[in-house]
Amino acid sequence: MRKYTSARDQQKKGAAAIKSLEKETGNSAIFLQLDLADLPSVRAAAETFLSHESRLDILFNNGGVMMCPTDQLTAQNHDLQFGTDVIGHFFFTELLLPALTKSYEETQVPARVIHTSSAGHAFAPGNGIDFVSLKGGPERDAWVNKKGNLMSRAALYGESKIGNIIISNYFAKTHSAVLVSCALPGTFEHSSGKHCNNAILSRLKHPTYLASDLCRSCDRRAPQLSIRTHPTTYQYKRSWTEIRGRTGAG
Repeated sequence: MRKYTSARDQQKKGAAAIKSLEKETGNSAIFLQLDLADLPSVRAAAETFLSHESRLDILFNNGGVMMCPTDQLTAQNHDLQFGTDVIGHFFFTELLLPALTKSYEETQVPARVIHTSSAGHAFAPGNGIDFVSLKGGPERDAWVNKKGNLMSRAALYGESKIGNIIISNYFAKTHSAVLVSCALPGTFEHSSGKHCNNAILSRLKHPTYLASDLCRSCDRRAPQLSIRTHPTTYQYKRSWTEIRGRTGAG
């Protein structure tokens, strides 16, 4: 089984990821250049994959950014967090649906798609997503100024994580050949949190948050690796009540 790993820069991130995989598992991977914050790059990555492979069994959508400055936008002028974490992954998955469907046709086993959300969905506004905040421009600037720098960055991160859950449910309900799950990988040190305020990090590491099985994993990859083989997810609610079951079910 061939494995692919993607990043914006092969030398900076891609090579390191492949080297780590080889060291930990003895397996290697093929590098696929992909910038989730630029939709033409997303299309090019999908086309490159499809030019080499007709079938895709498992897709991990786990790229992302966190709490980045509000003046950082995607190439298409979307909020960088939502554009990277949600729009980029959504577009990439849509483009790869032929290969995911082919996997089911050949094996009669649904292909797996795993999206990565976060306990940080709790930082989103009460209505889930303020759509005015997602596109660069005067209305977004006014929204940011009203909330303030820290709270707007946290809210935008929360919106992106709710977005992951929404698109997971969408794919689960509309594509029966694909088994879609949404994982919360837990709280751990990672480069994506380099912009994170200490107050936000402290809240995420608070015992109330860590009481959840999702945030207590000793291995940051355990939830995603478990979901790879088990059709179980934790669906979003405004409380910390955990609901087991396939994404999009019920």
